[in-house]
Amino acid sequence: MTLGAEVAVWLAFIGAAWNAGVYLARWGARVPAPPSSGVITVMVGALLVLSWGILAGALVRGDAALALVIEGVPIRASPFNALAAMWGTVRGGLFSLSVLVALVGVALSPGRDGSREPGARHAPRALGALSALLLGVLTASLLLSPPLAPAVAARVPAAAPLHLVDPAASLAALFAIAAIAATVVVAALLIAGDRGERATLRTTVVVGWLLAALVIGAEQVVRNRFGLTARDPVVLGSSRAGLLLWLALSVLLHAGVRRALLPGAAAPAHAPRRWPMHAAHGGALLVAIAFALHIGAARTDLTLPPGAPVDASDVFGRSWEFVNQGVSQFDADGRDVTALAIAVTGPGSGASRLLSTEQRQYFGRMGAPLGAPLGVRAVWTTPLQEMRLVMDSVLAGEQVRVRVAFVPLALLWPAGIALMVVGGAALLVSRPVAADAARHAAIVKPEPSVQRFSAS
Repeated sequence: MTLGAEVAVWLAFIGAAWNAGVYLARWGARVPAPPSSGVITVMVGALLVLSWGILAGALVRGDAALALVIEGVPIRASPFNALAAMWGTVRGGLFSLSVLVALVGVALSPGRDGSREPGARHAPRALGALSALLLGVLTASLLLSPPLAPAVAARVPAAAPLHLVDPAASLAALFAIAAIAATVVVAALLIAGDRGERATLRTTVVVGWLLAALVIGAEQVVRNRFGLTARDPVVLGSSRAGLLLWLALSVLLHAGVRRALLPGAAAPAHAPRRWPMHAAHGGALLVAIAFALHIGAARTDLTLPPGAPVDASDVFGRSWEFVNQGVSQFDADGRDVTALAIAVTGPGSGASRLLSTEQRQYFGRMGAPLGAPLGVRAVWTTPLQEMRLVMDSVLAGEQVRVRVAFVPLALLWPAGIALMVVGGAALLVSRPVAADAARHAAIVKPEPSVQRFSAS
């Protein structure tokens, strides 16, 4: 099966190179590409999907002969989490990106007669640019991180991959790959410089921006759960990759920027409704405020003896009480867990909750520890702040050292993500208004009515 997948990948590479040459050779003439190019585009997409499916099956089966399996699934994991290595690792991510770009090319390719919509509108410049970018991504995948490399070429991760530990990390990586694919399509349309494709460009930018916003939200969910900081990478090997992707697409979200990148493009005949843009901007502002407030969080380290209360002050100067209820250690599937039960009493009404935080030590396929233990936070969210507690270490005499943080207005960031998602979805589905009518309504004011009197 893997031999068939490798043959399919290289056939797809040859087809992508052929198509890039055919389309780019017609760059200046603006003449339709031959019908065979559309057939080759579909063939390239089919071959890459076939290879992707074979690799996905190898991941689910745990085929240890492939480097992708060793790197992406170094610990025991569920089938879904194992499948997430197809977009949560460098090898799988580059290859999945090439598959997505190829599928977009299939959607835009012309029919057998070279005139079927939407391909006729995109040929040959946009498809030429997209074919060249697909060839570049596929080349990087095959040369830098071959998806079908044998196990001897595996780079064993230093810690348990997050996409195996939490579904939110898997979704963050998936959204990131899809957002990058949308960015590649936007780049192809801008390189083509086709002023007749403003609607397609705008839709692709909105889709990519929406996916990038989901990346930020999923990353924050993972950081909140596992006690990660803003410096810890969640997707694409960087802590800022999702934010940079979102910022780049946010700039392209504005029509004025897109017109500047397409010189000579006339103003669109229809303008988007204003409230989705206001919602998107408002959501982005809420997220920015929430992240800025992290600077003012009250952070402290506590040493908790068993059974004795210890106090800590939050950002408003109020006292919280923490009581160590005991430490337990047990073995789970492929990991050792040290758990701490802690009674937390909040200020004001004195409400109390029994929370649990733990440290997980994962072990690789050969039984060796895989990186440092991963801490799982206990969280208590209130309208004004969020208490986050994670176990640091167990000391002598069953004393436990914990890190406590009180983050003000932590509910702002999920509210901001929700507003951005609603605004982005509304930009995609809402019916635009005529730009001329909107400008006329904004400029021209109704004249006051004049009542005529006749002489009697």
